[in-house]
Amino acid sequence: MPPAPTMAFPFQELSDAKGLTTFRPVIPLRPMSAPLGHSERCLVDTGSPNTFLDWRLAPLAGVDLSQAEKVPDPQEWSVGGVVAEELWGAAVAFMIPEGRYMIRLDDVPVVFFKPWPHPDFTVVLGTDGMKRSG
Repeated sequence: MPPAPTMAFPFQELSDAKGLTTFRPVIPLRPMSAPLGHSERCLVDTGSPNTFLDWRLAPLAGVDLSQAEKVPDPQEWSVGGVVAEELWGAAVAFMIPEGRYMIRLDDVPVVFFKPWPHPDFTVVLGTDGMKRSG
């Protein structure tokens, strides 16, 4: 019998509003330009190709939203059932801590989402972002 698959890095389980545990992984994720020791709670979403960030994280990610590209038709986008009011696109580098080492994700295309609807996490890492490990 083949060994059971394992995650490439440890993850935290996410509780829902009723305190029930879900089995979708939440990991610590640090924008490269954020201070050392800083990390955001990131939901790993294998069902979405897109990576979304809370718009308030733009300064930590080294992005000036006044200079970033606006994404057209924000009302056609939603995260967790919440429709966007404003969206901006940019490329961001991230680090995922893994013991003494880090997994680096370079040039991840990110959509900054306003308003951000999830207090339990501030980033959704989609499959396109997961492919960017360097």
